[in-house]
Amino acid sequence: MPPLTEIAAVFREEVRQWLLKNGVADRDRVSVLEQLVEALIVDPQFSLSRVLQRLSRKFTYKKLQKVFNILAERYKDGVLWWHPELPSCLDRRSLIDVLLDDSTLKRTGLHLIHVGKVYDHCEDRVVWGQVFVTILVRHKDVPIAVGFAIYPIHTTATQNVRSRKQWEQATEHTKLDLASRLLQRIATQLQDWQYPTKRIWLLTDSWYVTRGLLEAVRKFGWNYLCPIKKNTRVRLLDTEKLHRRKRQRRGRPITRVHRTMSVSTYFKKYGTVQRRTLPELDGKQVEIMQATLILETYGRVTVIAVRFPGDKEWSYLMTGRQHTNALRLVRHYRQRWRIERMHQEAKECFGWKKPIVRTWRSTIALVALSLMAWASFRTTAEYFQRTYHQKLTAWKCMDALCVTTTYWETPPVFEPLSPQITTCYSFK
Repeated sequence: MPPLTEIAAVFREEVRQWLLKNGVADRDRVSVLEQLVEALIVDPQFSLSRVLQRLSRKFTYKKLQKVFNILAERYKDGVLWWHPELPSCLDRRSLIDVLLDDSTLKRTGLHLIHVGKVYDHCEDRVVWGQVFVTILVRHKDVPIAVGFAIYPIHTTATQNVRSRKQWEQATEHTKLDLASRLLQRIATQLQDWQYPTKRIWLLTDSWYVTRGLLEAVRKFGWNYLCPIKKNTRVRLLDTEKLHRRKRQRRGRPITRVHRTMSVSTYFKKYGTVQRRTLPELDGKQVEIMQATLILETYGRVTVIAVRFPGDKEWSYLMTGRQHTNALRLVRHYRQRWRIERMHQEAKECFGWKKPIVRTWRSTIALVALSLMAWASFRTTAEYFQRTYHQKLTAWKCMDALCVTTTYWETPPVFEPLSPQITTCYSFK
């Protein structure tokens, strides 16, 4: 493993390049944001007021406030941080994965922006917190774009601070609207670079599988791979049914009725199980079934039923591509777990869940810097993977920054976090 000083130096250079590429061109602003990003990662008991007080010894508070205003105003409508080497680093023969998900951040307090009662799928209960719709674009295992949007929850706090016109409009948006807006910005940028649309895949969970979102993806020309519920209706054939004669009406009207059944019932009756070996599961075999069906909601698609070792129930994947390799798609969909790793690493190591701020401006700026720091780390980890052929974890990068910190009066005490990240093979 390389020394900690080299890890910290490469990471700081990546942060500087990301900041310069994404619109913060002033050198003074870059130095302010660099130290703010480092404070997000290093300080275990992060307090925004304390960090700004320490940074104000080098920079005036007016300059700090100006940097926050510029950052929040620039990225208020779905933050997107692009890789500094784009578009020259794109390989048109490789795939681009667009991962879409949302994350819940637990908060305490009544006077915070867009905080309310939301359902947390991880804890399986309703919590008090904020919801962020996140998007991650990956190319050759390197993030080339990171974006997010805050889900506007109608609470007492948003009613009292409706001084901005966009806040009044944001209360009408849903998570699907925010996701469509982020996908539109990604599609527009990739279209400007003339990247082949058939090489772009959208991977998401079952919550975002709606007719409107999939129609938008088809207009982009992208491929999609997403799970569906087992009770999704399959259209089998057309039949004619004669209604009974009513007293007030004459004649026997004929209506066309489609015979349907659920996806799970269809595969139980007509599916043929094939057993394939997955190298990621230490050579264990998975059970796979594949069929081209007409779903009532999504039209003609390819449905893949898969059951991993130890699972009792089947999971179902859907794609609009015909005549595909089922095992290859199952292995491809496992890449969606990368965005879940991004949520965990950004919260535990890069300061996403540390600051508790009350204003809209500070929330946008700090979450944007946190996700940008995570993207810089992934680029740094890929560099050390090619150079030293060793994996660099987020906790090791956090340790390196804590040891090599220079602008703090006393280096904070670093308590290593558990690097255990559970791998989930479920598609739900």
